[in-house]
Amino acid sequence: MENTGKGRQYHRPLAFPGRRDLHLADRQKRALLASLALTPPASIGTSKVLSVQCTDGCKLELESGWLIFRASGTEPIIRIYAELSTNTELESVLAGAIEFAQSM
Repeated sequence: MENTGKGRQYHRPLAFPGRRDLHLADRQKRALLASLALTPPASIGTSKVLSVQCTDGCKLELESGWLIFRASGTEPIIRIYAELSTNTELESVLAGAIEFAQSM
C-alpha cells in the first residue's frame, strides 16, 4: 500500500487525471458549493464519496481517488478536477460531477 504521508492511503497509484470546465452563473456556482458542503452526494458517477472538505472549493475523497470543484473568481465557470485509478472511473466520475453541478 502506498503512503504519501498525506491524506488517504491508496492500494494502487493514481494514474488518470482529468479536468472539465463547466459554465455556470454566479448564483449556480454558489448553490453548488453550498450543496456540496451541507449535503454532499453519497456517490458521483460510479464512485462512493467518503468525505468532503470545503476550503478553496470542495474536495471529495472517493473510493478510488478524488474530485475537486473550484469556482473561478473571474469567469462564470466551475472547474472540475479529478484523479482516479482507471480511465473508465475517471470518465464516469467527471460525467457524474457535471450532471450533479448542472442540477443546481
